[in-house]
Amino acid sequence: MRKTVAAFIACVILPTLVLAYFGLRGGDDLERRQVELLRKRARTALERTSARMRRTLTERIQAAERLLGTGDTRVLADAEQPFFFLSAGGASAAPAPREMPTEEEKRLLRYSLAGGFAEELGEGDFLAAADAYAFFLSALHTPSYRAQVIYHAARSLGRGGETALAARLYEEVARADPSVVGPDGEPFVALALLGLYELGAIDKSAAAERLGRLRYALAPEWRTALYRRIDAAEPPADPTVESACASVRTLGRVPEAFALESKLFLCRAVEGGPIFAATWVAMALPAEEAGDGISIAFEPTAGFLYSGQEAPPRRPAGDELCAERLLSAHGVPVGTAVARSALVAEIAAAARRQTGWMYGAITALVLIAAAGGFFVLRAMRTEMRLARLKSEFIANISHEMKTPVSTVRIFAEMLADGNLTEDKVRAFSHILHAESQRLSAIVENVLDFARIERGQVVLPMAPTDLGAVLGRLVESFNARAAREGVRFSAEVGAAGGLQSNGDAIACILQNLLDNAFKYRRADGHKVSLQLARDERGITIEVRDSGLGIPRDAQKHLFEKFYRAHPENAAVRGAGIGLALSRALARRLGGDVRLQHSSNEGSAFALVLPAGEKA
Repeated sequence: MRKTVAAFIACVILPTLVLAYFGLRGGDDLERRQVELLRKRARTALERTSARMRRTLTERIQAAERLLGTGDTRVLADAEQPFFFLSAGGASAAPAPREMPTEEEKRLLRYSLAGGFAEELGEGDFLAAADAYAFFLSALHTPSYRAQVIYHAARSLGRGGETALAARLYEEVARADPSVVGPDGEPFVALALLGLYELGAIDKSAAAERLGRLRYALAPEWRTALYRRIDAAEPPADPTVESACASVRTLGRVPEAFALESKLFLCRAVEGGPIFAATWVAMALPAEEAGDGISIAFEPTAGFLYSGQEAPPRRPAGDELCAERLLSAHGVPVGTAVARSALVAEIAAAARRQTGWMYGAITALVLIAAAGGFFVLRAMRTEMRLARLKSEFIANISHEMKTPVSTVRIFAEMLADGNLTEDKVRAFSHILHAESQRLSAIVENVLDFARIERGQVVLPMAPTDLGAVLGRLVESFNARAAREGVRFSAEVGAAGGLQSNGDAIACILQNLLDNAFKYRRADGHKVSLQLARDERGITIEVRDSGLGIPRDAQKHLFEKFYRAHPENAAVRGAGIGLALSRALARRLGGDVRLQHSSNEGSAFALVLPAGEKA
């Protein structure tokens, strides 16, 4: 058995496992090689495209830095590039003026304002007040001083009816540096815009639009007051600026550059105080096709990242082949250039299909191997059981033959001595005859069973007198019943005839009756033989009140060499009677069946076809 199992494992199980391993590995390797080849082409394309993307972003950043590098709030206000100012703490703020007036300018400014106020308020002469305000203008060089006297001169001219000249002066002040403020922080650029609006030189929408461009250069309190004076709604806060300020407040300092909301923010300190001018660059770039089904896309950095900070790890998508981080010159991760291809999904789908087929083939191989193993083990168990039964058969048949042979030998020796009376010679002769018949029956059963196993039995079918066959059996077993104390009864009625083989029928019933006599209880044992005939055929039933057959033994009853009660040493047998009987019955076109069995006895039936069907 061990050799058979080892051979099965070596010839079936191991090849199946090897095929499964190499089949699955081959599918994975094929997918890996195809994806790696595609990834190599993608890396080459990514190097070229990421270099172009880096140059584009660098150009945008340099343009924004040049704007900030001017340090001129007027340039910032006039530029299309968005900008804002913030304090070192991250709050939105206006820039401080960058001025250093001389003592002479301070003195001349006082004279101008004093003379103008005297004419305007004291004399009520607005044109003379305008001349007084502008009298020392050519000697003033500080922007806020010049803006003050020009603004007051324009206001006086407007009140004096010179609206055209007043509008020109207001416009000159409105185009000055937005950081120019008066001693109380009043922004002259915004005040000039308000003067233009009051003169009717510009309407409310134009005034609001021009104030809106200056909103980040104005202090919040002045911005609100000016919008109220022109009766216009103040522009809502820019969410981009609000987010940037909130991030800077969280950090606690203003970094040189930081990334937020797909934008790169640049910050520069404004001369004259802890105020920073800031602007941003959009980091959106269009995707590019690189050929071979490969596309290069730019993914801006998400979250708040500042100079020198590492970008968090990103989770690659299923169709991603390779990626490259892009950094600004300030060390801020601005985004990632990603190479993708729809071929990745196609390769994966093809690999899954191949793997599915491989799994199916492997499953089939495993099932075949399992089924083979099951049938091999089953066959081995059957063979082992048959070997054991054959061994028991040999022991039983030896025991069966040993008794009559011993009896024949003993009585033959006694007859050979010649010292016996005539009555003893006659009695011994009867014993020798009975034992020889018994021995002959055992040999015939074994030979018949062997011939049936080899398919060499030929049962000629002829008209058979069933009554005569049953009569001989009944006569024989009546004598045995008398010797063994068994109550035997037979109800065969008019058995009639049929087309069959009488010797085979006699052999079958001989075995059934012999078993019914052998497997009996200690006393009161009964055996009956009954015949029933109808249009379907003939049924001959042998019933007994013996030991019965255990339920788990009933399914093996008709197997060769099997005995239902092997533990009962008093009952002799070779285990081939029922197997031989069923084989003969089926050759006759009928069958031998177990009708029922319990602890009160058993019943077997021989079923034969009637008439020409046989």
